[in-house]
Amino acid sequence: MNAQQLVVLYGDSLLLDSVEAIMADEAQLSVIRLLTATPEVAERICALGPDLVIFDLDAGNFRGLIPFLKACPGAPLLGLDIATNRVVSLTSRVHTVANQEDLRRVVERYVDRIMSDPRPETSPRPTVERAISA
Repeated sequence: MNAQQLVVLYGDSLLLDSVEAIMADEAQLSVIRLLTATPEVAERICALGPDLVIFDLDAGNFRGLIPFLKACPGAPLLGLDIATNRVVSLTSRVHTVANQEDLRRVVERYVDRIMSDPRPETSPRPTVERAISA
């Protein structure tokens, strides 16, 4: 038997209500919902040690996740953007930066990684003409 993957849904949006309902039937997932008003939400998410945290980018309440990213570096987050039909994957990595040279090295590594692995092709943004004709 495979172990269940723990998914935390963070937020109060109707979109997350739908995601929760869809995931409820997935046997390989254990889903926990934490509302934005949850006290010490960052600590609670860290203590759960989820395999994934999902939140609604349009809800604007994802600022509560910043302490979580600081406390649990490397935790995968998926931000759902229903307006553009996209999922934004976020990860947090921690680098100790004691001086400008350390910062330069970190930035250089990320720039090198970006340049060597170009962004995937995405669908074009709607133009005014396409938006009006739709």
